[in-house]
Amino acid sequence: MATLTDNPIDETAVQGTPKTPLWRKLVISGCLVGAVGFGVGLVLTADAASTESAALEQQIADIEGQIAQAEAVEPVTEEEAAQQAQSCAGAGAAVAEIQTQMASPELTDERGMELAHEMAQYVEGGEGPATAPWVKVDSQCEATWTFLADYEYTGPSLNVVWLMTAADKSEANRDSGVIAWATAVYNSETKTFSSMEWGTCPLYAAYAPGEADGLN
Repeated sequence: MATLTDNPIDETAVQGTPKTPLWRKLVISGCLVGAVGFGVGLVLTADAASTESAALEQQIADIEGQIAQAEAVEPVTEEEAAQQAQSCAGAGAAVAEIQTQMASPELTDERGMELAHEMAQYVEGGEGPATAPWVKVDSQCEATWTFLADYEYTGPSLNVVWLMTAADKSEANRDSGVIAWATAVYNSETKTFSSMEWGTCPLYAAYAPGEADGLN
């Protein structure tokens, strides 16, 4: 898994959707051939033929519309990709810090509300489950969320991931490692995350809060 600081931007990945006039011709021609082939051997009335023709024209129009939308995507330049990386890194690191504090069983209600308010500014729509703690741990766990991201800069949206690692502060000598994950889509235009999901790994069971933490 690459981190924002450890991996240079791959210039070959910094590109938009190329124009494909030949693709347009092939797709539309394929539709025409398919429609003709489908109609071979069928005896159509005049009304049926008219309906078939109208449906085919609509299908072609829909395909041309989709192609036009794809061609309208502007290529992402190296400079724009660097700006996206910087914007994404800042927001992702802020979310990691907020969620790290939220994971503690020592978190007070007042501080929790403050952190939820801070978290809301990074979540699309400013509300929802993503503004609450993703994962809680026991009082003898030293847990930290870390932000990572990929580098497929084909537009303003970036797929991102956070990992939560844990270390034991007690004498139980529990294994250290990744105990949780979270993913999202970052929009560099709104500077917010959407489609946020999170979950735990098998090792989390050793660090889940219990009755002593008042969270069970």
